[in-house]
Amino acid sequence: MNKVLQFAILLSIFYLSAAPGARAQRTFRKLALGLEGGSTHHWSDMPVVDIRKHFGATADYFLTPYTLVGLEFQRGTLVGSEKQQPFRKFRNHYKSYSLTGKVHLGEFFSRNTTDYNPRREFVYNMLKGGYLGVGFGIMFDKQRYSIRNSKDESTYGFDKVTEFMFPLNIGWDTSAFEKRLIAGIKGQLNFIQGDNMDGYEQGDYNDVFGTVALTLKYRFGFEGRSRF
Repeated sequence: MNKVLQFAILLSIFYLSAAPGARAQRTFRKLALGLEGGSTHHWSDMPVVDIRKHFGATADYFLTPYTLVGLEFQRGTLVGSEKQQPFRKFRNHYKSYSLTGKVHLGEFFSRNTTDYNPRREFVYNMLKGGYLGVGFGIMFDKQRYSIRNSKDESTYGFDKVTEFMFPLNIGWDTSAFEKRLIAGIKGQLNFIQGDNMDGYEQGDYNDVFGTVALTLKYRFGFEGRSRF
């Protein structure tokens, strides 16, 4: 009888510890590799904007399930023009490398370990996936079809140049669902510390370009533990 009682107690402890709402801690994979693809846009001296494509790759290290630092590579095309004299135009086949940090909203939610509710957990996980990120990077411009006229200062510029940039991104992904495969959507603005992204130096403001992308990441590697 005592053995049966002991077995029942052990079974109950195992069941309670395995229940989704009873976990006081969670494990998470600290590494992730990802791909992204989407569209480009720009705010420059060329008022006519052609929407073009870009793709990218990422490598992330998760400090917690919801805070990470990562490296990002992008390659894409920016195209623009103007409808007045001297009818300047540009086509920038750019590459960029950046170091970014991201914080998800899940960092500020406490995990409910006593009153588990599947519907509420789903809603919380959706909310936890929102994030903001900032970083620092380098952009390599490669211009084509730029108009150059030695007698017109508005056409002065460089066909190849390197510029620093500060990326700012906002997005959402499925990080909170504790799966290895993470899907999401991201919008990113890149504030260029210069005025040659469009191939022309003369302008009142530094250039900015943005991307909207679908993202897909795979988490792997050694595990970390978190109280969330």
